[in-house]
Amino acid sequence: MKSSIEASDRAYETRNVIAPLLAIKKIGIVSRDYNRDKDFSSAYRDILEILEREGCDTALFSLYSIIRRKSFNPTPPASLKKLKCILVEEFEETQDPKGKMKRRSLAARGASSDS
Repeated sequence: MKSSIEASDRAYETRNVIAPLLAIKKIGIVSRDYNRDKDFSSAYRDILEILEREGCDTALFSLYSIIRRKSFNPTPPASLKKLKCILVEEFEETQDPKGKMKRRSLAARGASSDS
């Protein structure tokens, strides 16, 4: 098992997974009413633009951020300059045999506006 900090690459590697070293100066924390809005997709780009205007370098969305589907891509707009890291969780929603909705996390993602 490999574990090291690569200062030149600004990355931390553990178990062959590389994650960026974040130097967060201003974080925007985003949440919603789970009973009203299924996910952030309808307001995602607007939220990112607001956080950009407010000078945030990181956006942290609450759990169950984005329902994974082909019709929505959570890649940040190229116009973002200050907002460098966007942390979201993708999930899927299914219905059990009794009709109750269930949510299952698929992936937690960190998107960089530099990529």
